[in-house]
Amino acid sequence: LLQSTIKNLSSNDFLPLYFHAQNAAILIEIDENSLNQPLISSWQVLLPTEIITSSLEPHLSCFPVPVFRLPDLSQLLSSVHCELLLEFMKNTIEYSKSYKSSYTFDETREVPISHYVCQWWIIQFQGVQNDNQINTSISFKKKHRDQIRYKNSALPFRRSGLWMTMKVVFQSILTKRLGKIGTIVYKLLITDFLTYFISTREKLIRSRISIDLLMHCLRKIVRRLNKIDGLLSTIDSNNITPWIQNIREEIKQKIGRIT
Repeated sequence: LLQSTIKNLSSNDFLPLYFHAQNAAILIEIDENSLNQPLISSWQVLLPTEIITSSLEPHLSCFPVPVFRLPDLSQLLSSVHCELLLEFMKNTIEYSKSYKSSYTFDETREVPISHYVCQWWIIQFQGVQNDNQINTSISFKKKHRDQIRYKNSALPFRRSGLWMTMKVVFQSILTKRLGKIGTIVYKLLITDFLTYFISTREKLIRSRISIDLLMHCLRKIVRRLNKIDGLLSTIDSNNITPWIQNIREEIKQKIGRIT
């Protein structure tokens, strides 16, 4: 299935893959100007505990990450390569180590080491080259809001790695296709999704959100709308402005029905 999915990719298509077992993600893109020379990138999804606890300040990851070009699509289509990706999905290769009473053991409460996907995977391809066409003007950052709470718990609290990957891929594609306005479109669509989720939950009597959580979410939505208004003043795009205004009004109407 994975092999056929890659094979069926056409011009400008993206294929993101999230590897929970490796704490990493990859993005495969078919370049419209070189259909047989795909672009690949990979990144660490969640930060290790040592970094999260090193400072009270928020930790940020910067995107886009380095992109590499393969000389031939056939390397991605090989059975060996597809089996390797499946292995990445199923089994963690390495955890960080902990030491206690002269014994060494895997720290399974920690996120897996992402080195094998983020570095080793890329250098296995023959003739892979760094693609220097990254537009730094559309760079963006993602904040990690993980909290490490080992007291009375087997595992630390972490935000979903899959959700983080989805947001990164979504914003990467939009900014690459639309430029600066892609960031506004991304923020608007994420805000619309959050509003839709809350309004849907509120319609279910047995699944209603607590008042405190509801107010927290609504304040967050309003703050995001205010940020979007500020970003709109910095761009000039009459083609998409009516759509943006329409989505904003829909969000406000949903908030009005909730309150």
